[in-house]
Amino acid sequence: MSILLLSAILFSQAGDTTQPVLTWEPQMPAWGDTVTILYHHTAPQAQFKGLTPLWIKFTEGGRYEWKTRKMKREGGISTVGFAVPESVLTITVGVHTVETIDWQAYKSIPVAAPEGWFSIAEKLAELRSLFLAIDMGRISKEEAQRVLDSLRANPQDDPGYRSICLYGFLKLDEPDSAWAILQYMQKKGCGNPSIQ
Repeated sequence: MSILLLSAILFSQAGDTTQPVLTWEPQMPAWGDTVTILYHHTAPQAQFKGLTPLWIKFTEGGRYEWKTRKMKREGGISTVGFAVPESVLTITVGVHTVETIDWQAYKSIPVAAPEGWFSIAEKLAELRSLFLAIDMGRISKEEAQRVLDSLRANPQDDPGYRSICLYGFLKLDEPDSAWAILQYMQKKGCGNPSIQ
């Protein structure tokens, strides 16, 4: 009984571990909105408690271009704001110093896009991850084949689309389809006028 009482006392004196390290406003920004990112230095799980200058790295959807901005410190909170660009479904953010990143403050923020709209860059990033999952045994080749067949049925005139199809054809041992994509890419020059 005394052990239960002691446990209850210790638990009641423990800090609030549910307070998030990273929050943002609004919760689901739309294109053109200014999203404000807040790093809570006083959160129990926050790695950066002191007066260390912080930066935020963010990437817009499937573009893989990290941008960095310095955060402004006010009391126990560091903040930064930026406009949400069009044509993205998520913004990935990470708070860091020069030396290290706080992994508790590494999040993906969902973005409200018009109904029916999707980003081909994000869809291709998702498919690339799907095809990589074959090697790890997380999905079957049959499931990946269904995805590849749907790609083939809905062709896009996009270099990323051709690249992911090529990767999928090679993964699923379809050399003829992979060769056809390579020939098309060579014909188009892949954006390089020296390849004809």
